[in-house]
Amino acid sequence: MPKLSQPHIYQRIRAAMTLQRTAALTAVICVALTLLGAFFTPTEHQLSAAVLGLILTVTTILAFRHPLLMSVFFVAVWMGSTFAVGTPYLCYIFLTPIFIAVIAYHGKNWQTFGIGAVFWAAGLIDPSTAQISVNPAPAFAWAMFIGVGAVIGATFAHSAQRYKTAMVEWNADVQRRQSDLAETLHNSVVSSLTVNTMQLEALSLEYSKNQELARRLDELSDSMRSSMSEVRALTKVLRNNIEGINDGISFGSTTKPDTFAQLLSREESRLSKLNRQPVMEVSTEEVAPRFPPETLNSIAAITTEACLNAVKYSPPGAEIVISVRPHLGWTVITISNPVSKPTSTNADMSSGIGMASMSRIAATIDARVDTKFENNRWELSLSLPPSAQKAR
Repeated sequence: MPKLSQPHIYQRIRAAMTLQRTAALTAVICVALTLLGAFFTPTEHQLSAAVLGLILTVTTILAFRHPLLMSVFFVAVWMGSTFAVGTPYLCYIFLTPIFIAVIAYHGKNWQTFGIGAVFWAAGLIDPSTAQISVNPAPAFAWAMFIGVGAVIGATFAHSAQRYKTAMVEWNADVQRRQSDLAETLHNSVVSSLTVNTMQLEALSLEYSKNQELARRLDELSDSMRSSMSEVRALTKVLRNNIEGINDGISFGSTTKPDTFAQLLSREESRLSKLNRQPVMEVSTEEVAPRFPPETLNSIAAITTEACLNAVKYSPPGAEIVISVRPHLGWTVITISNPVSKPTSTNADMSSGIGMASMSRIAATIDARVDTKFENNRWELSLSLPPSAQKAR
């Protein structure tokens, strides 16, 4: 059997570049450059260069969340240590373009230009005279060095935005296709089955004296009703749009949640109605995230599908744990359930989106969906970045 063709390596890398993975990759690069800079630093200053480089690495990662504040801190540490030893550390020269790349990735053009200009001027200050020394060749090379960092950051930002836009368009396209297919099924199949069933019932009454023929006709009409029920169940799933908002005829809620607390309350209520024991575990720390409506709808789509899957693959009366905890500024929602054979094949036991779609929906809000199976329990985690929340 031939192997399936693998996606292009660039597409695979781009699909993996969520905000969290980007920050982790940035941290690895900064640590490597810090060690490289410390290696080329005079022996008496190597330890201090490594420590200050690690401090600036943390500063660079925090710039994803607080670009302006971290920029001020970066310059303060840079200038303070430079004047203290009378010479700039090499790791600062290596880390500055990375910092600018982070600002370009997570900031605006004017912000990137302004911070880049400040860093360019800071790099021209002579520690011995405390004055800016403009030598055309070094000044131009330093500007090019910073510019390359800004271009790299802007390129990654553009790629991430294109990927996010593509996922939003994909969701909308699937919604339109589902709606069209549901309408086609209803018009061409359900209506035809309904007419045929009515005709069979009429024939059964007409030939009621012939018991054998009437029995056969009743069996055929029962079979037609069964087929009609299956098609209608499929139509329900198809009419559930990609954001998990249904048409009011399937099990899910017909209204969108207004708050994160309301979303959790609805999931708890849904699990109770489906003969499961929901266990809510909210961290003792203050966890009151506020999400904009479109983000909250995407979260609801993922948690609804996860809870329905937890019901489908757990025994009746099982405990299903929903936990919410903060992690480095992120909000992590985890849904865990014991696993048994599927207890329901009803089409209502799915929102119609599946794991692949959950991951794509998460990508539209810079979130990530992870799953694992251990100790006979299935666990799904939705990690929501700080950028997904409303500014307080």
